[in-house]
Amino acid sequence: MLETCNAKKAAFIGDVHGHYETMLALVKKIPKEYTIVFLGDLIDRGKRSKDVIQFIIDNNHRCVMGNHDQMMIMERNMKAWRPRTSLWFHNGGDTTVRSYGGKWKIQNDKEKREIFIKHRAWIQNLPVLMKFPHIRVNDRKLYASHSPLDIAMQIATDTTTLENALTYGPKEAVLYQSQGLSTLIEAIVWRHFRSPLDIPDNKFFNVTGHNTLREPFVNEHLACVDTGAGFGVGNKLTAILLPEKKIISQEVIEDTWEFKKW
Repeated sequence: MLETCNAKKAAFIGDVHGHYETMLALVKKIPKEYTIVFLGDLIDRGKRSKDVIQFIIDNNHRCVMGNHDQMMIMERNMKAWRPRTSLWFHNGGDTTVRSYGGKWKIQNDKEKREIFIKHRAWIQNLPVLMKFPHIRVNDRKLYASHSPLDIAMQIATDTTTLENALTYGPKEAVLYQSQGLSTLIEAIVWRHFRSPLDIPDNKFFNVTGHNTLREPFVNEHLACVDTGAGFGVGNKLTAILLPEKKIISQEVIEDTWEFKKW
């Protein structure tokens, strides 16, 4: 659940939400010397979640788990996938299922089912926290997570305890999901804020997605780069290059929120 990345320069991409063409356009803008790291929420809302995941796997890009990715691995009962009763479908999971051919195809087409299960297993093995010992931002240690680490730090009290808990704690904890933020994993994956100014300084630099903003937010200890690909808020996909703190954005160039019945 904790992964170490030895990159000396990294480009962190916010929530893609199935916007494959937009993601490709943004990736082309990133200089080749940067290791690409996705900040979670790869899936849902856009039409091509399957292609997003396959692209990241094929190119060996790094990624942390987002709450939408977690919802996908939580809902293993395919027969229960209904928009009115499924938390995942209610939040765009139906578009992800259709990117694999649809619910019926996943259940009955061996090839499509195998791809879906392979991708779901890959997501389940994603870390929820990534550290970068060779990158310092504002002379601070760098951590990447889907949402800000402030509540996780309240639970763990210090970074050593946080890292040890994610390294030696039970891996099954990643499947324990609610929005109550009562566990360390939930705090890292689900933390919402009213304003990024509410996030206290824990003496490291934390780069995150998850909380949708019209424009990316960067201060001395925090970067929030989810700019609403699929939400119509910022309606763009954003990356931040670290340690330089350079922002690169790409307007969404494809349809989104494809909530339809099949």
